Amino acid sequence: MTYKEQLQSALRITNLLLQNKAIGITSDYDLYTLYISDMTVQELVYTILESYGLTLIEYKKSLYVSPGIDNVLFGYKNEELRNMMNLETNKELYLCYFIMYTVMTIFYKESSFATYKDYITSTEIVDRVTATLEAFSVEEVSAEEEYTFSALKAFWADLAQISYIKQRRI
Repeated sequence: MTYKEQLQSALRITNLLLQNKAIGITSDYDLYTLYISDMTVQELVYTILESYGLTLIEYKKSLYVSPGIDNVLFGYKNEELRNMMNLETNKELYLCYFIMYTVMTIFYKESSFATYKDYITSTEIVDRVTATLEAFSVEEVSAEEEYTFSALKAFWADLAQISYIKQRRI
């Protein structure tokens, strides 16, 4: 295979990954085996993705791409997300992150494209977030993380209290 053909293959792999399409042994056998067997193609894909601040992840014989830390091209800064979501503090934003993470764990058992569940209710989300925050053990984290999780738990409890008061007024 010529260098030009290797470069074209690397660009094709990169293009698919940037479209959020996984390349794997079952989804795109030819490209995946080419990537695995050709060190030059691997190096080119890695270099191209690195130039965009992206990370290549290989998991269970599939390739995925993820934005690197502080990637302004393919990611968001906390301030941008706070503005888009109309939040005032990082505490509110971190609670949103925690809720998003919790929702993902309800839908997916592990890192795969197949969903574990097709539908969840808002009550199920609230119950899971509450249970996860309640089950949190302070022995597992540093003092700074303990403060963060304690603040999240308190903020979540305050939101629940406000919601309860509003429902009673209706």
